[in-house]
Amino acid sequence: MTDDELISGIEAKPKFVVSFDHSNVPYNQSQQYIEGKTHVFVQLIRDNPDICFILDNFSFSVADCPNVVWCPMCWMMYPAMIDSHEIPQDWHSKRQFTVNHAGGRNRVNRILLEHWLAKNYPINQLLYSKSEESHISSIENIIRSSSFADKKHFRPNRSLECKWIKGKDNTRFYPSENIAFISHHSITTDFSDSAYINRKFFDAIYVLIPQMKLKSYLALQTEPQDPTLNTPLLQEKTWKSMMGGNLVLQFGNYKALELYKKLGLETFENCLDHSHLQSTDRYYQTIGGCENNKHLIADHQLLETMWFENLPAIKHNFELARDINHWFHLLEMPMRALSEALSLSTNIEIPFVCRVPVDRFRYEFKL
Repeated sequence: MTDDELISGIEAKPKFVVSFDHSNVPYNQSQQYIEGKTHVFVQLIRDNPDICFILDNFSFSVADCPNVVWCPMCWMMYPAMIDSHEIPQDWHSKRQFTVNHAGGRNRVNRILLEHWLAKNYPINQLLYSKSEESHISSIENIIRSSSFADKKHFRPNRSLECKWIKGKDNTRFYPSENIAFISHHSITTDFSDSAYINRKFFDAIYVLIPQMKLKSYLALQTEPQDPTLNTPLLQEKTWKSMMGGNLVLQFGNYKALELYKKLGLETFENCLDHSHLQSTDRYYQTIGGCENNKHLIADHQLLETMWFENLPAIKHNFELARDINHWFHLLEMPMRALSEALSLSTNIEIPFVCRVPVDRFRYEFKL
């Protein structure tokens, strides 16, 4: 949505505003946010204390606002759908590859990471996917604003090539018998984005996790990052890594480990250096993490040993990530607020990322 569309929606004085996924900030506006500009959505939250804002994206800049409810819908959607799907795990065998990186559309952290990997990482140890060509020129302001930036970190014209993990016979694989959602819930598929979410779910379960996550030890995690510092997300990409039994190293999301700890997830601070996530330098939040952990992530034998040593923590995240009832009880009040908000909606199409966890929540709590 544009700034004007956001403002127009708030001017209608709704009771609830439900915001799923991250804010949309063009890279050409990055300098303004580096210099301290307040995002329009943050200002609208502060200017409208009588409206309840339910946010999928945890924002530290409005964490003190009593009219804000954090409900990680993009994270909860996957365990809400998984009860009839088993993800196999092998906690004893060695894995062939060292590191995985599941990219997608270009974000600040993905562009930086993909350029760093192309220059510094042994590609034969890496499993990755990315859907767009990434160009350093699009984030020049972020690089110029960093005191840590150095030309030795990457080559501007060298990045990972576009490559997308595919299923059987070079196509994405979706079992035809699973096109409908879990039958004992009231989830329906008469929403425009349901087919897209369905494909993403089966991509994860039948393609991405078995072909990438289960074959490597460490996930280089790049949940969407924008220049506002308001995207310390816990979303489906992190969920897939935990379901794949990976150690997880986050890049580009300011203070992201604080969310891990709020939710009882293991952070692997005993073996991975996450100090880059405390920095407000958008460049250092990614490249600092690469450089600080460079000696470790390129050493297959060392990382393999670390993986086996940390299996109790890895298994803990795996079990917790798929336990939807854990999330429902931990986040019962936010889920009740979201459920009430959606029950008042009569004239708009409810996005599936909101609808799926709410429908399952209502079923589990007999609402």
